[in-house]
Amino acid sequence: MVRYSRNAGKFGGYLKEIFNYVCKVYVILAVLFLPLAIYCIVISCITKDKEAFIMGGSAAAIAVLSIVVILQRYLVIKKALKMSFKNVDLQGNLNYTLEVIDETLIITCLNTGEVNKIRKNDIKKFAYAKNSIFIRVGVTGLVTLQNDKEVRDFLKNNNMIANKK
Repeated sequence: MVRYSRNAGKFGGYLKEIFNYVCKVYVILAVLFLPLAIYCIVISCITKDKEAFIMGGSAAAIAVLSIVVILQRYLVIKKALKMSFKNVDLQGNLNYTLEVIDETLIITCLNTGEVNKIRKNDIKKFAYAKNSIFIRVGVTGLVTLQNDKEVRDFLKNNNMIANKK
């Protein structure tokens, strides 16, 4: 069993790391398609080329949809983090324990008593950031753990990250 805590003072750092992990593809799409859309629309206005206008409109639609998804994900992530940091202790920490029983990772929040169980077979991917370990569960689930040596060693010693990329 391993204990760790997350400090509410690092809320902005956690928000940034999760946002970067979840929205990286959409940010790249928006950055690539927005200049292309502007270029094509300007060229179509100058040359009266219908194909350039259609291409610019399509690129603008992709860029706008990417930006809408980015904003929606940001608001959802921020709301979820605020909810999770609502029950901090007097020092501003959320305290957790990790344990593995029968190839099931059990994450218990000591502040709220909430228990999250993740079977080894449900884990799709592990990713590491400066302060967080991201565990992709199923199609849309995401669990974050504190990224420190003790937690990483615990996961490795209990074979929870074997053969995961």
